[in-house]
Amino acid sequence: MSTVLDAYALIALTLDESAADEIARILRGGDAAVTSVNYGEALDQLVRARGMPEPRVRSVLEPLLDGPLGRVDVGFDIVGKAVRLRAAHYHSERSPLSLADCICVAAAGSSGAVATADTAILAMAEAEGIATVRLA
Repeated sequence: MSTVLDAYALIALTLDESAADEIARILRGGDAAVTSVNYGEALDQLVRARGMPEPRVRSVLEPLLDGPLGRVDVGFDIVGKAVRLRAAHYHSERSPLSLADCICVAAAGSSGAVATADTAILAMAEAEGIATVRLA
């Protein structure tokens, strides 16, 4: 069972936030992955929104991709599942899920798990019978 990390997990790890230890434990478990979309979202948030230099961000994240963090390239099958998930679970106030959020859950599928602190993502995954790892 692969645990798919959302962008928050990569951001928390890079910034050494409270969830960093738990994320490191997941990575040591040897069966963690990230989608190309969620990786891009983490880069965007760290570089654009938080103003971190891109080379610094990449120096933290790229070694993970060469080591303990598997890559999930997002193809049409995952996108189709994500669109169906968003149609079923999105609500602008109660469940403001982005397409990237839904891609993370779609990539985990029924045999994986999703690691995040985002309550809307956790609720969607649980409603779909997908295992979750609640991050701090």
